Amino acid sequence: MNALKNRKFAAKLLSSFITLMIFVWAAPHSSFAGGMVLTKQAQEANRQLKLSRLESISQPENFSSLRVLYFGGPVISHVKVVTVFWGKGVDAETVAGISKYYRAVTNSTYLDWLDKEYNTHRKSDDGKVQGTNQSIGRGAVASEVTITPFNSAVKLDKSDVEIELGKQIDAGKLPVPDADTLYMIHYPAGITLLSGGQASCQAWCGDHEGFTHPHYGYIYYAMLPDIGGACSVGCGFAQNSFDSLTVIASHELVESITDPMCPNIGQSGAFPAAWLAADQNEVGDLCAGPEAGSGQLVTSSRTYALQSEWENSTSSCKGGTFSP
Repeated sequence: MNALKNRKFAAKLLSSFITLMIFVWAAPHSSFAGGMVLTKQAQEANRQLKLSRLESISQPENFSSLRVLYFGGPVISHVKVVTVFWGKGVDAETVAGISKYYRAVTNSTYLDWLDKEYNTHRKSDDGKVQGTNQSIGRGAVASEVTITPFNSAVKLDKSDVEIELGKQIDAGKLPVPDADTLYMIHYPAGITLLSGGQASCQAWCGDHEGFTHPHYGYIYYAMLPDIGGACSVGCGFAQNSFDSLTVIASHELVESITDPMCPNIGQSGAFPAAWLAADQNEVGDLCAGPEAGSGQLVTSSRTYALQSEWENSTSSCKGGTFSP
């Protein structure tokens, strides 16, 4: 993923976006249910742009020679997702369904194989750091919270988000984290998020981070922008925005579990990082291209779209059908 190697899901090239928008605006539209839908030509252009963007992530040509390394840091053993809605303007379908998705995916076979691949009962690959002696198993949803942000800005750097998390925990609005807590933060349309100076929906579709708080220790979180509107052009990986969101969320969830204290952009892998490749690609990054395959979680109520994830022992992307 060139400058956005660690944690960034799907690079979005602005010049390609402008080209597509010129094409779409110039193309004729057909009416549907009082609104407008793109012609088939515009839909195909959109599809091709998404594929080219995924392919730009710079995956290795030879998967068989690739493996992620262990740098000695912690993993999340039994993830406890805290679903966080940033204010009351989050998309209604997301509010209604995303915690159901997290309950299903954290208690499914989608996570069962991670322990064999990414436990930390070992030393780091360079032999310098004793591992954290953790296994990885299934998780759960701890709670769902709609916060009233202290920071009402519409452009937020990840540092602003980290300050906000601390304030919300101090105020008793968010639960105090432990070693398994993961705050999955969903934002309303109109919020621009910055990580490493790069903007959501322009350079990335989802981002996970970890930082050390002076009172609470390690805090792990993911930022998930609204996938509708302009973001759907570069981040619409599925048939609808909710399925696209679950694909992105699955990427960030597994990367958070296997490398919660990921290094900052431009930093080399080192403790407290956990599992990532030498070029900073994590287990989700390596399988973000269209050739890597996909996954689905089939439950009694619905089927959820997922991303495949890197399996070190087979040097391949593990996708297919998963179950509760």
